[in-house]
Amino acid sequence: MNSIMLAFLGALTMGSNAAPPKSLNGFPPAYVGRWGDDAAACSPGAIHAGLTIKPKLVVDGEFNGQVTSVVREPDGSLEVVEVWDTAESNATKYRSSYSLSKDGKLLTVRTLEPANEYFTEPLKFIRCGVKR
Repeated sequence: MNSIMLAFLGALTMGSNAAPPKSLNGFPPAYVGRWGDDAAACSPGAIHAGLTIKPKLVVDGEFNGQVTSVVREPDGSLEVVEVWDTAESNATKYRSSYSLSKDGKLLTVRTLEPANEYFTEPLKFIRCGVKR
């Protein structure tokens, strides 16, 4: 009886071998670069309608979000904490989920905190400079 119970418990724990979240030192290289809402947002000189991601900085037009934490989740996505200082408000901390498509050409960003009527749906971007 004990061996059956041990085998059952072993089978249950085998499925939970997912890697724990891993803290990173900024965005990994696969995320770094210019991301646009569409092809027009990727044109030379376009600074709005997209993001520029650097290892420790996210740029949206004339505003910057300093990256304070990047954690790789077990599903491969990144949980990122950024502090944005905009003209409309004091510094605001955002916690977001960033994920790449398997081919690395699509970026999805979902704002997790704070809750905000402007960020209810995930934002989707294409990698600029990639031939389609």
